[in-house]
Amino acid sequence: MDSLRILTASEQVAGYLREELLRGKWSETMPGEGWLTSQLGVGRDTIKAALKHLENEGLLVGQGVGR
Repeated sequence: MDSLRILTASEQVAGYLREELLRGKWSETMPGEGWLTSQLGVGRDTIKAALKHLENEGLLVGQGVGR
């Protein structure tokens, strides 16, 4: 049996955003960090880390400020 792994807040947000991206919620651009922080109730650093996870996976391409 695999051991239980607790996900960080940024991993949880990345998982949520990944699902939304794969469902086609955002086709060309997605909301900026400010909107995501207010909608998801997490801090900007958490959003930045989650977006970085998705960039590393190749799901997002960083576009600078606001992405």
